[in-house]
Amino acid sequence: MSSDEDNQARYGVISDAHGEVEKARKFSQKFKKMSVDGIIVSGDLVNNEKFSGRGKKWDDGEETFAVLDAIAESGSPILVISGNHDRIDNYNKGLEKAAAKLQEFLVTKINNRGRRQAR
Repeated sequence: MSSDEDNQARYGVISDAHGEVEKARKFSQKFKKMSVDGIIVSGDLVNNEKFSGRGKKWDDGEETFAVLDAIAESGSPILVISGNHDRIDNYNKGLEKAAAKLQEFLVTKINNRGRRQAR
């Protein structure tokens, strides 16, 4: 990521998006106006409607991708950490799709056990 002249970096943090794409997009736009150096997504990108029985039945991989795609509109690099709602197979599927489209934005991903995963 980057820093400015005084060696300080500013980051936006999004947590617990739970599939709220439009809310993620609003935060992304706010972070763009703030000229943050990067965005940290600290888990729970999805809501797991399939398992909870609430809301629409949306594939978690597609939900992960949609949230990251909205956040990437900021133009800032993104660090993604999985949360307890992010079931690893579906989470990885969504991240792979996002990495293919958003190569210049998606910096890395870390699973919720603190281990870095290869892209």
